[in-house]
Amino acid sequence: MLSSREISLPDDVREKLIERSNFSDSYGRYTRSGLMAFEQPVAAVAGLTAPVLISLVYVLGGPWETLQSALLFGFATFLILTATWILKRTLFHEGYERAKKARARAKADLKHDTVFENQIQLKQPAMFCENKDGVAVFAAASLDKTIFFNIRADRDDPRWYLYLNGDLYRECWSWIQLPATGDIMNYKSAGLMKKELFRPAFIETDEIWDAIAMALGDPVDGDIIDLPLSEVQSTVGRLLGTEPQQEFALAS
Repeated sequence: MLSSREISLPDDVREKLIERSNFSDSYGRYTRSGLMAFEQPVAAVAGLTAPVLISLVYVLGGPWETLQSALLFGFATFLILTATWILKRTLFHEGYERAKKARARAKADLKHDTVFENQIQLKQPAMFCENKDGVAVFAAASLDKTIFFNIRADRDDPRWYLYLNGDLYRECWSWIQLPATGDIMNYKSAGLMKKELFRPAFIETDEIWDAIAMALGDPVDGDIIDLPLSEVQSTVGRLLGTEPQQEFALAS
């Protein structure tokens, strides 16, 4: 069951919030940084091979051949990076907007000196609904309440890797919830591995979020729903046109 207490803002959480709040790039600088950073394969290859290639051409050919090679190499790299920007400009824009929103949310959370430390001890099977965006998680917070987590399938949400690695198949979860935004940080799982507590539902439909919004009032990450878990399972399953006993079967 869910327990919660108010604690002082931990130093590691404060440092993360300060880092987010210090984001100050313009869109142009953010895009250039993304293109030229070593996370882009073209930029990584160019940065590592250019000095070796140019040095080799200089030794074998001379200054003129070196200049020609450098210009050709630079022009080819420019064309490839331009094509990369065209193909990924939507992702760059979305990433920039996320960073700006994270900055605003971090500034709001830094105005508070306390956070809520939460822990849940699982006594009955949680409901995991995998989908193309990640996984929606429902767990019993009490006999008549359910907690909801929206775990995104991306590297910005460390819970996704915990889920993929099976580390959420433990009986105890803990996390910190920020008071201003409700954002979740420092999510951890501990205790015994109890795979019988988990029966993921693989839902091949884009209607999962519509069903959740219609049935549960469009909850956000970390929200408490005023319904028992069994009723959440039944309602969401019915809206999706599935049999709750099959799709969201509880462990015996």
